[in-house]
Amino acid sequence: MKVCCLHPYPSFLRYTEETQKGLFSLSANYKFLLFNSACGSYAPQSCLFSQICNVSSFLIMWIVVIRYQQVRDLGDQCRRANLAALVLGFVSSIGISILGNFQQTVSKGMHLLGAFLAFFMGLSYFWVQLWLTYKAEPSQDRRWVGPLRAFFCSLCTVFLIACILKPHTEVRG
Repeated sequence: MKVCCLHPYPSFLRYTEETQKGLFSLSANYKFLLFNSACGSYAPQSCLFSQICNVSSFLIMWIVVIRYQQVRDLGDQCRRANLAALVLGFVSSIGISILGNFQQTVSKGMHLLGAFLAFFMGLSYFWVQLWLTYKAEPSQDRRWVGPLRAFFCSLCTVFLIACILKPHTEVRG
């Protein structure tokens, strides 16, 4: 959990450092959404970015396996959905590793493939987990976990759609 919360911290520090130096600006020519990828292309930040993505990818795989076993232990009625969640979680985790190891300036296609796998498959994983929350064997925390997962799944979906639509809108200033 701490890794997930601290992951944006190095990017935010890099962003503030570069904007204070005047190296990057938020103009119409520069897309803010690609800032992490642009900063991850330069040494030594690319090494740090790759390491953070690889460690995060490993920890996410670990969490996915733990969640798979937790749902499996509740019963077999949602076996296919649980297996689908396991596959989606692994694919999303591999996407994070691909995203971090193939810099945007070196291999944009692989970088975008990693981003697609990480974000779209990760969001699919979240939605399957929400479905499993209500369809798997009853648990004691369903009353508060279900609505919380539904809120965060909806929020992530809105943000992902906004990120897709953002490059198609013109920034005027």
